[in-house]
Amino acid sequence: GTPIYRGCHGKEAMSVLRGDFEHKPLACMAEDFDGQFCMFVRDPAGKGFRVMTDHAGIIQMYLYKSGKTIAVSSSSMALSRSFPVTVNLRAVAQFLRGASVYGSETIYNEITVLEPASLYTFEAAPGGVSVSNEGYWKPPAEIEEGMSFREARDKLMRTMLESFRALPGEGVICDLTAGYDSRLILSLLSMHRPLKDMEIFV
Repeated sequence: GTPIYRGCHGKEAMSVLRGDFEHKPLACMAEDFDGQFCMFVRDPAGKGFRVMTDHAGIIQMYLYKSGKTIAVSSSSMALSRSFPVTVNLRAVAQFLRGASVYGSETIYNEITVLEPASLYTFEAAPGGVSVSNEGYWKPPAEIEEGMSFREARDKLMRTMLESFRALPGEGVICDLTAGYDSRLILSLLSMHRPLKDMEIFV
């Protein structure tokens, strides 16, 4: 992915990250992460591993679990071809009606999507592998009913411009889908030019 760690990007982020690994537990480092990523950390003792997903689950990871068998992959298709699966009829019906499957379910009963902003621990246990999940972030729920449209517009603009400042100054690629979110982002980028160089594709 493209992780941002303690305000650093790319190779610099990975260098700072490796240094912190030596004296910080992963759970304490979670609050310093941003960007799109999925990180795997192996237990030095060889008894398991940990998986951290990004805040919005942009990079989706899939978990196959059936009996004593557990596997994690970025492709549900690869998991379904590698292990026996059964069809999740409820999820299939949901996909046919709305062109998507919501929540952590997939069209297979044995395969689920890892939750966003979560730290998973996979450990060897008697009779198989234990899986636990701890969330490290929740979207802030701030409701101000008395705010005018103008105040809400200005606050949204300031918040988004602050988010842009966390991005590297070059090499940014923006996927515009022509939806309302993309139009808002494009209008702010066009008006304020917080980034000098950005590639756009639709």
